[in-house]
Amino acid sequence: KKAAKQRMNKWKEFRSYVQRITSTQFNYYLSQRDHAGTVNFDDESGEINFTWARKAGSASADQDDRDSAQYTDTRQLSGGEKSFTTLAFLLALGKVIECPFRVMDEFDVFMDDGNRKTAMKLLLEMARNKENKGCQFIFITPNDISMINDSD
Repeated sequence: KKAAKQRMNKWKEFRSYVQRITSTQFNYYLSQRDHAGTVNFDDESGEINFTWARKAGSASADQDDRDSAQYTDTRQLSGGEKSFTTLAFLLALGKVIECPFRVMDEFDVFMDDGNRKTAMKLLLEMARNKENKGCQFIFITPNDISMINDSD
């Protein structure tokens, strides 16, 4: 009985670690486009909830009539914002979940050129990271990626 309780405590610690790292990394990836956000794992309901916001004074906030308010409903985001937010979440999960393959299919379909370039840069950084040695990456997109060069 004591061993089962210890295993359960270790499992809770591990989940907490995954949740903390995922949320931190999610915010980091969003910050690459002057956004901010958190991932909240609700263990009781089994749901994952997001917060998302434009940083005040960012170019995207200045170009949009919406203010830098915080959003919790992804339906309030544009198609490109949803796509980039989804990619940020998957990249964040990739920091804590090991797998031999990572496949991204049409991840950038709804992204504008700025989001697409940032997304490709982040994906290439992840693929080149020494932590991912031995992992194979496949990125499929119908869009032009000629703006990406070898130095990116």
